Amino acid sequence: FVKFFGSYLNDAASDVETLATGGYAIAGTIVPDSIARMTLLRTDEAGNQLEGSPSIYGGAYQTAGICLLALEDGFLIGGSLTDTTTDNELQTDMYLVRTDLAGQEVWARRYGNDEDDVLFDIVRRNTGGFVLAGRKTTNEDQDVWILMVDENGELLFDFTGAAFDDDDEGNVLVRTDNGYL
Repeated sequence: FVKFFGSYLNDAASDVETLATGGYAIAGTIVPDSIARMTLLRTDEAGNQLEGSPSIYGGAYQTAGICLLALEDGFLIGGSLTDTTTDNELQTDMYLVRTDLAGQEVWARRYGNDEDDVLFDIVRRNTGGFVLAGRKTTNEDQDVWILMVDENGELLFDFTGAAFDDDDEGNVLVRTDNGYL
């Protein structure tokens, strides 16, 4: 089948997961008004949009959905949230949303400093929780940023690859037998 979702206002899909039900979950960004929003679209096995879908996350903030992880009891959607600082500058943080199977938000977390930080990938930890890979900006220098969080999004571990040369980012995570690549 071929299906089109969204509108002409720069809507975009970023990641898709096949579900145990035979349907699909699609994470991305939609523009339902003048502000981009993180979204989760759920379909049946024929690609028909499910009732109550899409779900939109981030409230009044500009958000973007970049990666998706299907869980036994819902979804974990990762991306970015853009806010205005006290100096009236735009700042982007990693943004993580956990939902139930219907796409209803269970919790949302922001991770970042006062410069731009973006989440690119998520994998489940072997011992529970999640590993996040992205980019952290400090003093305008971009570095690989790896976070480990528990099932509720609470920070367990924070690694910034400031020792690497030039600007770097973590785009893809792969879980191995002994750790993560």
